[in-house]
Amino acid sequence: MKKTIVAMLSLLSIAALLLTSCGGPDLTGVDQSTINLHSKTPELVQTWQTIEKAAQGKDCATILSYMRKSLNLTEQSCPAAYDYFKNAPEVDWNKTDWTADEGKAKIYELDKGSITSLIYDGRDEIWRVDTEFWAE
Repeated sequence: MKKTIVAMLSLLSIAALLLTSCGGPDLTGVDQSTINLHSKTPELVQTWQTIEKAAQGKDCATILSYMRKSLNLTEQSCPAAYDYFKNAPEVDWNKTDWTADEGKAKIYELDKGSITSLIYDGRDEIWRVDTEFWAE
């Protein structure tokens, strides 16, 4: 029984390593202990990276799709977001402040203050930005 458990754990470790090296998400700046503490960290990081890439590619539709509807943002908001991400701040993912249910996360710039909060929308399983952070 013990050998079977050890073999299973070895196989799981190998599978995880393969997934990470073969097309798994690029979670720049996130250490494994942070991912282990908060299961939604990979999704949060991927959302931020998607917004960042969209801004760098001047893809307004994608940026707006990750903003809370209550912000009432329009295409006129996007040029400021593009400018913000020209010198995108490095996020300190290890400092992320989570609510108890992991439904909201506040992200912080490395060695500085907060950038914004993101709220998880369980209806469509998407993280959305809670503020127009580039205008602050």
